[in-house]
Amino acid sequence: MIKLANALSNFNRFVSLAFIFIWFALLVTPSGIHIFISNSEKSNSENRELALLPPTPLTLRDRLSWPGKMDLYLNDHFGLRMEMIEWNNLVHFNIFRDLNSLQLTSGKDDFLFFNSHIAQDPLSMIHFLCGRRTKPHDYQNMATTLSAFMHLALATIPNSHFAVVPTKPVVYQDKFPDWLQQQCTGAIPPVPEIIKQVKRDPSLAGKIISPVSEMREIATRHEFYTKANFHWIGDGARPVAQLIASDFFHLSAILALPTAPKKEPADIQRFLPGVRLENNFSEPNYQKAGITECRGSVCFPEFSTSAAKIGDLSRFTHSDNKGPKLLIISDSFGNGIAGLFSEYFGEIWHISVNNIKTLTPAELSSVRDISLNQFKPDHVLFLWHDFSIGYFDQNAKIFVTAHKN
Repeated sequence: MIKLANALSNFNRFVSLAFIFIWFALLVTPSGIHIFISNSEKSNSENRELALLPPTPLTLRDRLSWPGKMDLYLNDHFGLRMEMIEWNNLVHFNIFRDLNSLQLTSGKDDFLFFNSHIAQDPLSMIHFLCGRRTKPHDYQNMATTLSAFMHLALATIPNSHFAVVPTKPVVYQDKFPDWLQQQCTGAIPPVPEIIKQVKRDPSLAGKIISPVSEMREIATRHEFYTKANFHWIGDGARPVAQLIASDFFHLSAILALPTAPKKEPADIQRFLPGVRLENNFSEPNYQKAGITECRGSVCFPEFSTSAAKIGDLSRFTHSDNKGPKLLIISDSFGNGIAGLFSEYFGEIWHISVNNIKTLTPAELSSVRDISLNQFKPDHVLFLWHDFSIGYFDQNAKIFVTAHKN
């Protein structure tokens, strides 16, 4: 009996020591990882700017604010933080189908919607597009902006058109969850009203492209946007390219692009670290069609150092150089449609102007001169997604008005 009591006592002592050791290890492991193992790469996957290490306080005011700044830094950088965030996202998504991100909304039939460019203002993009955030005077102001821009563009680039791309929340609004459908019920979507006002000007009526009804009808048999993506990819935009080329540029197809299946991560993946979101889609096979596909700054040696600043560039050229030339000036949505115009054009240049403000006046003038006067496109297409209709001109106008000093 004594031996049994001693054995139990030793066992209890062992369990107590083991518990203390495990508890201590749990407490110090995050700190140890933070001190000895860099976690900077994973930190970058979070969709916000993390707090920076505060500098050594030198003044009394700095000393008073330093503890709070250090607390924010430690909250953002302690060891295993990103792993915990990823595990939490994974559990919420796989078990509860819950998107642990304010900027994403889960819809019907596994559709995922990117709902806002600003985490502090969730649903702002969807509410704008369905009409909850706009009034008649807003329509008029945005219509005036679009009209003024097109008159400016046509004065110097007569062969211009402007396309407003309906995004996923507009094309697939029927896939909204019921609560979001109810929020948008009764509201008047602003973009059709804006386009209607602009087209009252006879000189602009044939220059503005907004294929909302066409895309909604075609969406019953063609996937414009995959369930887990914000942008269109692969051959998603093909019907829109065909519509623009045939109905607005009055061109006939010179070939049909073959496609092949492809899989890649969704573009909203960064908003949900730890959860694997993938797209399955059809990708055009440019090589098989005899087309040289090139993406990125290396494709435009003509632009010199400006190409790296612009970043989002692409170029598609037929091997036999047959067909007219197209220049696309766009936001991020130009990348997914540019190559699909190869069915109608012998050479396409695509330039996103999202970063155009980083160029010097001389660089801006050079890029514009090369694009318009050296490339000499037969058609110029300005293309922006629908949510940007209230601010697109901030970058588009810079390209149009760039001149040599």
